[in-house]
Amino acid sequence: MLHFSRWKIVAIVLTCLLGAMAAVPNFFSKTSIKSWPGWLYNSQINLGLDLRGGAHMLAQIDVAGLKKEWLDNIRDDMRSRLRKAQIGYTGLGNVGDKVQVTIVKVEDEEWGTIRMPNIVPRFSRTPGEIRWSGLGIGRHQDEILAPAEEDS
Repeated sequence: MLHFSRWKIVAIVLTCLLGAMAAVPNFFSKTSIKSWPGWLYNSQINLGLDLRGGAHMLAQIDVAGLKKEWLDNIRDDMRSRLRKAQIGYTGLGNVGDKVQVTIVKVEDEEWGTIRMPNIVPRFSRTPGEIRWSGLGIGRHQDEILAPAEEDS
């Protein structure tokens, strides 16, 4: 069995009594504590929100800011995925409540179906379209280099 010396027991009991006396004013209102005699401990402990009967918080969500941040994250993710897949794009950005990117599929004689950036800006009366992917690599090489060969 544990045995404590008498002075340790007295010290522990006095500490507990002082703590209890310090806690007593918290059970009364401030107006009733003011009427107590001056020699009596009358200071209340400042309790946090959680100890004063729960946290009453006003939760406000900035919906417009949250939506903008969400769309920005989607746009940034789309940009990194398009770059990783090596897909050319134009017009990537937030338009109203959506993220917009402009990519079209074009048939190419040499490469088959390829994806490439669409025309930007697109106007309502003259939207334009891409009909072919462009000339193949080296298609006009002989015509361009022929005058240089004649000079040498």
